[in-house]
This record gives sequence, C-alpha cells and structure tokens, in this order.
Amino acid sequence: MNAPGIDARLLELLQQASNLQLFQLNSVIERMLADPRRIVQVRKELHMG
Repeated sequence: MNAPGIDARLLELLQQASNLQLFQLNSVIERMLADPRRIVQVRKELHMG
C-alpha cells in the first residue's frame, strides 16, 4: 500500500499494528477531527474557488 504524501515508515508501522491498536488509533483520530477548534481552523484555511 503506497499512499502519496504519507511517510513509508508510518505505513510500515501501521501494517504491523494489531486490530485493537488500529481501532484505538482510529477512535483517537476521529475525536481529534471532531474537535470544534480544529473544524474552525480548517474552515479558516479552506479556500473555495
């Protein structure tokens, strides 16, 4: 799996992670992305057009 712009070392580590570890990481990422402060910051940086 090669994803452009993603560090190959990170992908390698994720491939070695257990399903539980991936689930926990996913939960943390979802909570971080749902943080209203992050959403406001993204909207400020988003340029339509």
